Amino acid sequence: MLFLYALFLFTWFHHSTELPIHRSKRSFTNYWGATATPVERAKSLDELPRDWDWCNVNGKSFCTASWNQHIPKYCGSCYLHGTLAALNDRLKIQFNGLQDILLGRQVFLNCGKARGLGNGCYGGKAYQVLEYMYRYGLPDETCQNYVAESSPTCNDETICQNCLPVENGTLRCWPVKNPILFFVQSYGQLSGEIQMMSEIYKRGPISCGFYSTLDFDYNYKYGVYTASTGINNTLTSKDLNHVVEGSYWGENGFFRIIRGINHLLFESSCVFGLMNADNLGQ
Repeated sequence: MLFLYALFLFTWFHHSTELPIHRSKRSFTNYWGATATPVERAKSLDELPRDWDWCNVNGKSFCTASWNQHIPKYCGSCYLHGTLAALNDRLKIQFNGLQDILLGRQVFLNCGKARGLGNGCYGGKAYQVLEYMYRYGLPDETCQNYVAESSPTCNDETICQNCLPVENGTLRCWPVKNPILFFVQSYGQLSGEIQMMSEIYKRGPISCGFYSTLDFDYNYKYGVYTASTGINNTLTSKDLNHVVEGSYWGENGFFRIIRGINHLLFESSCVFGLMNADNLGQ
């Protein structure tokens, strides 16, 4: 099984009993921005709305466009895509749905490893993406097209560039100086059904790691997914989640999974980032 990251948007239906789960004990030593704490945890599921969906809040969507990390070729950057997809939506929430900003995936692949954060297309951790945005910021995707490969070079041109034709028909490219950058003010980790739901409801989507099966990758079409682990398929508690496979996959790029039982370790290791208006687009 692969350990993948998914963006948690959440539509939840019905109430379930929260079960004890493994709590992440990861240390964020030397990660300067890891100072945020989750919102106050609801005392019970009864304090949370019966239904919640950031893609449909009284008829208004705060979801941004789906991504596909696997084109133009495979790149093991699920940790990057899941984290930035959550931040894209949080930005839209902070702008009250008026702007769709897609953060520069390729810029992190160009510069993350060079700056000691992540291993590009060969894997990494969600908190490394958040730390990068805390220290350096990221431009939006108009600075660099996603090419699904790591770059050994991090410089002004691999952060933001523009290209135009010259008189002889060739292209001239040059670095864009002082592009607009988006910073994470702080970030943190969380786990457990009620804590995750509380954070999502109050502040927006989060990014969580989970164990993905080949059956899930290749065969999921719709409905509440359960792996072959003996879990009762009749449970009605479920969540709506976003995977970076593209809108053709699953339920228009989303899937549902049983919640409250830490299925596939969905409720074990999650992160969230805070982006205040004071440091947006600087």
